[in-house]
Amino acid sequence: MKRLRYIFPLAILATLTLQVFYVESLYNNFISENVIILKPLIKQKIEIELRSRSDLGRDHPLQEYRIIMPIAEDLMPEEMRNDPKVANSPRENTDSLIKSGRYMTYADAINEIRQDFCIERGDFLNVNLLDSLFRADSSLRDLQWRFVLRNTNGEILAHAGADLMRQMDWVETYPLGLRGGQKLEIAMNVPVKAFLMSDGGTLLGSLGMMVLVVVILVVQWCMLERLERRLRLQETHVGGIIHDLRSPLASVLMLLEAWRGRERDAAWQPLIDEGMKRVRTMAADIVRLLDATQLSHRRATLRWEQVDLAALVAALCEEYEQAYAAQPHTFRIENALPDGLTVRADRMLLTNVVRNLWENAMKYSDPGVCVTVCLTADGRHVRLSVADTGWGIRRSELRRVFALYYRSSHHGRKVKGFGIGLAKSRLSMKAMGGRLTVESREGEGSTFTVTLRRR
Repeated sequence: MKRLRYIFPLAILATLTLQVFYVESLYNNFISENVIILKPLIKQKIEIELRSRSDLGRDHPLQEYRIIMPIAEDLMPEEMRNDPKVANSPRENTDSLIKSGRYMTYADAINEIRQDFCIERGDFLNVNLLDSLFRADSSLRDLQWRFVLRNTNGEILAHAGADLMRQMDWVETYPLGLRGGQKLEIAMNVPVKAFLMSDGGTLLGSLGMMVLVVVILVVQWCMLERLERRLRLQETHVGGIIHDLRSPLASVLMLLEAWRGRERDAAWQPLIDEGMKRVRTMAADIVRLLDATQLSHRRATLRWEQVDLAALVAALCEEYEQAYAAQPHTFRIENALPDGLTVRADRMLLTNVVRNLWENAMKYSDPGVCVTVCLTADGRHVRLSVADTGWGIRRSELRRVFALYYRSSHHGRKVKGFGIGLAKSRLSMKAMGGRLTVESREGEGSTFTVTLRRR
């Protein structure tokens, strides 16, 4: 129960963290989508700015590039060598530029050549004009831009738009010209307002789901706290009642011992002995109930020793054969353990576990039940199974039979008990490093198996 107390705050924190990551990823996706859409527009604006700088006359060498290159692509090598206008003109191998993957079209390669000529003559890119072109485009008005022109050493030649110190959402550098003489750094910032207007519905839906999950977790947390308080109060009352029963039982046992010492009639001695035995059994049951509350809070101190499991089962079988001699029950022991095999356990806890399983086998059965106790071992574990031919357990109840204070319906049959025995037995086995499992079919019987490590 205490572990669950810490799970709920962690679950709430994990929910809030996931929501933050989801909103961040949604925002990043929104930026990526805008970048994909805007890259062609960026290229278009740069080309428009380039045309404003390369309005050249017919005699400029760059004019020959614009005229000759489309023609040269269609000429044979002999024709290019024989044509003096083509052979003597400045020319780049546009085919190699296309094949290298740097440019998609001949127009892109030619634009880069034009950039080189502009840079050589000192006519640098006009970042203010580029900023004006972006501001004039209605599709880009909601975005914030920054343009920085740098040389090969990274020094800033010019800048326009947002402040240089401002953190931007997306930054990309575009080399200008084939020779890389200058670089244009374009940075974009997407305002939160644009993001909210685009994905506001999705955000509201995710926030609504997050609030719903958090509310459910808080309600479950409060219910768990209330249940824990009720169980703690119930355990306190039960523990107090059980503790108060020990004193009168001790007095009854003292009276029986005194009676036994003074009784002269030998016929009464067996009856007195049986009474004393039952009182001691009841006292042991009280100790078992107290141990159940201690084990649930992990306060029990174990007394480890080597226990002969076969001898323990034989003693219990003899006890039950005498106690239920008038009943048509059948008890069998199938011992497949090697001679002298022992297990390391707390003798009292292990005895109480086997006793509880044996008594349950008789309690939840009709008269004439057959209880079989099997002892087996393998290389690592020792197993004790208590099988009966009783009523069995419904499949829907198998997972709850070990819950504290749980009582099975058994088709309206009323059986006395508090729903503590199996819960305490499983806690005892867990404390000793073992486990307790069950297999059952309704109407055919149940088999409870105790597993301990072989040491």
